[in-house]
Amino acid sequence: MARTILAVTLTVIIASTTHAAEADAKKAMIMLTHWQCYTWASMHDNTAAVERHFVAGLEAGNVFMDAAIAGMITPEEARANVPVMVSLTMQGPTKDFILGRLFESIQGDAYDEITAENEIGLPLNPADYITDDELIDVKARTRYDRANCTLL
Repeated sequence: MARTILAVTLTVIIASTTHAAEADAKKAMIMLTHWQCYTWASMHDNTAAVERHFVAGLEAGNVFMDAAIAGMITPEEARANVPVMVSLTMQGPTKDFILGRLFESIQGDAYDEITAENEIGLPLNPADYITDDELIDVKARTRYDRANCTLL
């Protein structure tokens, strides 16, 4: 009987650890999404949303990085839940350094979606980059809304 209880207890612990690791891996996508929304909000001067998205992205990023550094995220969980952009940018001497690189990379990509890509995501010729402040504001506001950033 004691062996049965121990086996059931270990199964529950392993299952909850696996679920927690998967949830930690999903924090990478939450971080990425919040920092994209941060960028689009900053491009149309939504200061309340800017702070909210930055802080939420940083919190999610810290949870994700702590789990990744501790080795709690398996390669399978990473492939299933961690965006490629995040995986490719996870290099550096410290957690804060890596989070800074991630923020810079995500922000640059989100900014380029507005100013350097056409409506279907193809790159524009440099001569055609969008520089008109009003058009940038409208495109950023539209992208923020279409990405459902207000729901985060």
